[in-house]
Amino acid sequence: MFCSKCGAADQSAAFCQSCGAALNAAESTSHPAAAVALPAAASNKLSNMAWVFGIISIFILPYVFGTAGLVIGLVAKSKGETRATRAIVISAIGIVAGFIVQAVLLNSMNTGY
Repeated sequence: MFCSKCGAADQSAAFCQSCGAALNAAESTSHPAAAVALPAAASNKLSNMAWVFGIISIFILPYVFGTAGLVIGLVAKSKGETRATRAIVISAIGIVAGFIVQAVLLNSMNTGY
């Protein structure tokens, strides 16, 4: 058996001979790989939120939703999210596209077409 704290092998006593951790059948494992904690999968929640704000900014209030998308994207980048750069780009494009859509819509309202 292996210690769940340090992974040392051949644990037959009540305490680990390497690190001194208390052992019982529930804590010790039969394979050392099971004792190693795996890192959690990277979350992209903030990046996804920034994507949504960037896309919304094309159609509604680009200066509000686009700016929110940029800020959230920058926070996501500082936290190391993998999709943060794409979210920032989409938010920036959303701001520009939103202003273009607004200009076209306002122009068509004024000309009557």
